[in-house]
Amino acid sequence: MSAVLKRLSRIVNPSTVTITKEQFFNDLLSQSRQRLVIDPEAVVSRQNNPYLQQALHKSQQFAQRALQQHIDPAALEIDNLLGSIGIPSNISGTRGYPTTHYVLEPGVYYKRQHKLQAGQARPTPESPGVIQEFIGFKDTPMMDWDVAGPYHADRNATIRHLGDVEENIQNYLKQNPESTLRLYQSPGGYRAFDLTTRQSPVQYNQSFELLNVDPDYQMISQQRPDKLKYEGPIALNDTERFNVRINPKIGRVDWVAQPIAELRGAKAIIDPTSIRRVMEYHDNPIKQNFLQGEAQAASIEKIKENLPTASEFLQKQVRSYLGL
Repeated sequence: MSAVLKRLSRIVNPSTVTITKEQFFNDLLSQSRQRLVIDPEAVVSRQNNPYLQQALHKSQQFAQRALQQHIDPAALEIDNLLGSIGIPSNISGTRGYPTTHYVLEPGVYYKRQHKLQAGQARPTPESPGVIQEFIGFKDTPMMDWDVAGPYHADRNATIRHLGDVEENIQNYLKQNPESTLRLYQSPGGYRAFDLTTRQSPVQYNQSFELLNVDPDYQMISQQRPDKLKYEGPIALNDTERFNVRINPKIGRVDWVAQPIAELRGAKAIIDPTSIRRVMEYHDNPIKQNFLQGEAQAASIEKIKENLPTASEFLQKQVRSYLGL
């Protein structure tokens, strides 16, 4: 009770000292020691594209404007007081680090978004959350399957195990014999990239249906903004794209995604741009930062656990792919 009274006193008699949102979040997140796996400035600087540079500067300016805003001490105290009893409040604008969108190259997007533990009202020094990183591909299709369990709602679990994913993919390859799908095990399910076709999420809709992906992923991929913002010919907030998380979720042991096989149709081909994008922005950052040591061992155990549900053909391919 005394702690509540002290907070009420500070609200009634707020401090005249203010700090910026940048100072607030730097202090809040300093203990997490999180390293981000994509540096958009480094990626853009390697390309001789003035429009990408303009888009990068636009995103950087947005983030800086948001972070340089000063926080009202009374508003922050109200937020903290309500948050301590589980009531979401964001009067001070400090519930999350500003979400920032970047364009890494034409057709490849990158987003940073602050995520908290499920059910948490606002960040605290004890539980500050993490900055989640997402890559979005405009026309390199990605699919997502969830299994039932603590991480997903029942409506998202369209498959039970690897055998179900294999059946979905083989049905797809029969109708699309030119296709190659790179398949991954994740802590909560599976993901795959179509390395052949170059389609937008809306164009890929029939394939989503055939592959029986997570319906929420299908819906979110196809969302379109009411209004696009352009920097030269590049759209900054074109949200219709295949989004994929490339760093761990908060609150679980998470090695993100372990590639396990490539399943190919009878006339399979691979698009060189698609495979380069997947390797550069997905596979390599995850492998270099998360698929190491105990995390990699955990991924292998998860894969071995699910292997018996697959056909002998796929089991052999997975073992060969991983050197098991």
